[in-house]
Amino acid sequence: MDKGTNENIRGLNKPKASLNDRPVRIVRYDIKKEDEGMTVREYLNTRVRFSNRQISSLKFRADGIVVNGRTRRVTCILYEGDVLEIGLKDAGNEYLEPGDFTEPPEILFEDSDLLIVNKPQGMVCHPSPGHYSDTLANQVAYYAKSKNENWTIRLIGRLDSDTSGILVFAKNSETSALLTKQREEGDMEKTYIALCEGVIENKNGYVDARIKRDEDNLGKMKIAEDGKDAVTYYEVIKRGRDSTLLNIRIKHGRTHQIRIHMAHIGHPLINDPFYGRGTKDDHTMLHAKTMKICHPFTKENMFIEAPLPDIMKEYILRM
Repeated sequence: MDKGTNENIRGLNKPKASLNDRPVRIVRYDIKKEDEGMTVREYLNTRVRFSNRQISSLKFRADGIVVNGRTRRVTCILYEGDVLEIGLKDAGNEYLEPGDFTEPPEILFEDSDLLIVNKPQGMVCHPSPGHYSDTLANQVAYYAKSKNENWTIRLIGRLDSDTSGILVFAKNSETSALLTKQREEGDMEKTYIALCEGVIENKNGYVDARIKRDEDNLGKMKIAEDGKDAVTYYEVIKRGRDSTLLNIRIKHGRTHQIRIHMAHIGHPLINDPFYGRGTKDDHTMLHAKTMKICHPFTKENMFIEAPLPDIMKEYILRM
């Protein structure tokens, strides 16, 4: 079929969607030769592993399915070199499948506005390519459904998949906006426990080094003068023969900030597969342990603490 004469590529009458239905995150896929001839539906089913329900939700969302910059139908034929973009909704139970969860997350605090949980190591925070129904957000969606509640699910901050510890979910957009502002202004204070390679002699210290994405290594960050400001403060809790246990606070909260900063000073985190000597099957020794937060409506100053995962407790005992 001639690409230029494909009616699915040309004229299109899609139902209008309100501005509130517009996605807040776009995922891009570059179509390869082996995918040529597939429809958008077939591609999302087989390559992305979207469910039919997820695909249907895209059809009626503004900018839900875009090919080469133009809104398309699920019957649109794809060709090598095409760029398929799908708009994912970052909030709302109707866009989050409960998945196969049968247990709620580990809850540290909950009221009508907040849900604060202890994320386990190895779990992705929010749906992304390759993880559409097995994330912490999906587990929270299951929990909301099990309570017959339909509050909005909004994640305030994130943790790497192999980092454990405290994460905050807002149950409504007003709470989300207020907590996001708290976080941006530095009023939401989180401390981390980290195990590093080597012995750090100084009791206290800090790393002030700008960070940017590493264009040559997908998913990694690097230290660069033209990067974004980032400061990491550390305090030694315990020293072992060849490792150091640290209490860490960060300013700015950049992607991989603690991991790359500690590697930058010659003490990468134990089991870190990106910046240390770990493998993809290891759990990086990093845990978000405590958080100080002001409740957005009651104005109560709250202190939340998450217990360490067993693997970190065992390692600390062996130091």
